Amino acid sequence: YQRRVHGQINSNILITQETHPILIEAIREAKSDYELINDPFEGWANEGQIFWDKNLLTLVEYGSEDIKMTSKPLRKLFWARLKTQGGSTILIGTAHLPWPGSDNEDGSNPRVELAHNISLSLNRLKKENEAVVFGGDMNESFWPRKILSDYGYVDCFLQLGLQCHATHPAFPTHDPEEDSMPTCSLDYLMSNNRSPCKKAYLGQLIRTDLGVPSSDHYPVVAEFELLSTTEPSIELPRFRPTININLRK
Repeated sequence: YQRRVHGQINSNILITQETHPILIEAIREAKSDYELINDPFEGWANEGQIFWDKNLLTLVEYGSEDIKMTSKPLRKLFWARLKTQGGSTILIGTAHLPWPGSDNEDGSNPRVELAHNISLSLNRLKKENEAVVFGGDMNESFWPRKILSDYGYVDCFLQLGLQCHATHPAFPTHDPEEDSMPTCSLDYLMSNNRSPCKKAYLGQLIRTDLGVPSSDHYPVVAEFELLSTTEPSIELPRFRPTININLRK
């Protein structure tokens, strides 16, 4: 299993959701060049985690922001500020929004407010002219993508003029309930105008000898360009720019 991890993960930065100590151990043993956040808060070991190549990046600071997900107290906006060898920094964030099957009985969509909270937190955390990359399981293909785009965080496939790829379910999952779900784009990597996307695709899943995948979601892989301080910001496309709905009072 660890040989498969080593062969299939080659990113400078890796973000995970529904993290587990066993998964962390496997990644660390297979990828000795990876550093990660070591913090006593349980969410870092059981929900979100950020790994990076210590030969290319160093940790400046990190944190976990409360985005008011009361149903899942360990789920936060997990973030880290990393510095490149050239001295510039990049803000990395990840979050996991609730599954629609656990939505409020009144029919309201909690991912709307959570996406606003994530966006506001990213805007507060980022420094002037700093590159930002955010990613995670949004558990929906419309509102989080739309709202984050309105705040300037645009998904990698839209930036490239490509249709978003379906990330769930990752057939075969060996779970009849999951395999019966319709294919959908639930997972996204997004960036701001200081870190335009240059390439994006779905990665391979790591499977056991019995064919059981490490996740029922396909991973999204992307390459981003970090603009220098002398380069102008890139104008990014917007998702559904003609929709104007006031969602906040």
